[in-house]
Amino acid sequence: VWLLTILFQLGDREGHDLFQFVLGATLICSIIAAVVFIFTKGTEFSKARYFIGVFVIASALTSVLSFRKQIKANA
Repeated sequence: VWLLTILFQLGDREGHDLFQFVLGATLICSIIAAVVFIFTKGTEFSKARYFIGVFVIASALTSVLSFRKQIKANA
């Protein structure tokens, strides 16, 4: 996600557009990571694998949202 962010910044995107891109990329990457986890390592966590998958998505989005002001202020 952060590599994509750097590439997007090089394309002269900033502010709200940059934030929306980072948030969308994070959502897509975290959903992919959660699905991969659920069907691979998640089998070892039988009852908690879906909860952990949701937690992976929530923690990724929280990490981006915590830097919202810095990403939007990037000019």
